[in-house]
Amino acid sequence: MISLKGQYALLTGASSGIGKAIAQQLAHEGVNLIMVGRDISKLQKIKEYLGECNVYIEYHKVDLTVNEDLDKIHDYISSSFNKLDILVHNAGILQRNQIEKSSLLELELQIQVNFKAPYIITKSLLPFLKESKGQIVFINSSVIQRPNASLSHYSSSKFALKGFTDSLREEVNADGIRVTSIYPGKTATSMQEQLHLETNVSYKPHMMLQTKDIANTVLHILQLPKTAEITDLYIRPMKKS
Repeated sequence: MISLKGQYALLTGASSGIGKAIAQQLAHEGVNLIMVGRDISKLQKIKEYLGECNVYIEYHKVDLTVNEDLDKIHDYISSSFNKLDILVHNAGILQRNQIEKSSLLELELQIQVNFKAPYIITKSLLPFLKESKGQIVFINSSVIQRPNASLSHYSSSKFALKGFTDSLREEVNADGIRVTSIYPGKTATSMQEQLHLETNVSYKPHMMLQTKDIANTVLHILQLPKTAEITDLYIRPMKKS
C-alpha cells in the first residue's frame, strides 16, 4: 500500500455525512485538504476538529448549482497548492417525484449537481492531475443497479455520471490517472433519513452502511499500488432488513 502523506486533495460535499468521514480519514493519513461544501460553519468545525492532524486544511463555500462557484475551484487550487493528487467527488442531491408530476426544473437541478458539476470540476482540474499522475474517486449510487419509482431524475443523473466516469477513465489512464466509481447502498446519512421520512419507512441506521465504511473504502482504493486500479466498486449493508 502506498503512503498518501503529503499529498494534496480536493473533496466536494465535505460538510457532512460521507464527505465528512472521508475528510477525517484523509487528514489522519497526512493528506492536505481543500474542502468545499454548502455549509461554511460545518466546514470550519471540521477543520478545527482535524487541527491535531498537522496537515494544511482549507475550506470554501461552493454552490454546485452556480457555475461561477465551480469556476473558482481551479483558482483555489492554484493559489494554495498549485498541485493536486486526489480529487474526490462526494456531493450530491436526491429529490423524489413521479415523472408525470415532475418539472423540467427538478430534472435540471439534479443533473446539475450530480453530473454537470463533477464534469466541470474534473475538466478544470485535469491539468493538475495529469502532472501528478493523480487519482479521481466518484461517489455514485447503487440506484444504477435498481432504479426506483419516483427517482427518475436522480437515477438519470447517476447514470450520466457513470457514463462520464467510464469514458474519462479510458481517456486519462494513459496519463497515469486512476479513476474509480463507488456505488454505496443505503448509508446512514441525513439524505437517507429524509428519504425514509418521505416514503414513510422506518429509519434504521444500525442496519445500514456507516459513513466510515465508505471512507475506509475510499482510503483503501487510494492506497493501492500503482500497478492496480479499481474501476467500479459496489458496497452494500451486511445486515439485511
